[in-house]
Amino acid sequence: MHQLRVINPATEETVATVPAATAEDVATAVTRAAAAQRAW
Repeated sequence: MHQLRVINPATEETVATVPAATAEDVATAVTRAAAAQRAW
């Protein structure tokens, strides 16, 4: 999974990194959620 940097615009310092989902990650999550909802 890719990471995005969160930058403080005043100092241009990286204050955090957060995960960035790809289209494939989203498709997988949606497929799994739909399957789990049917079983629930």
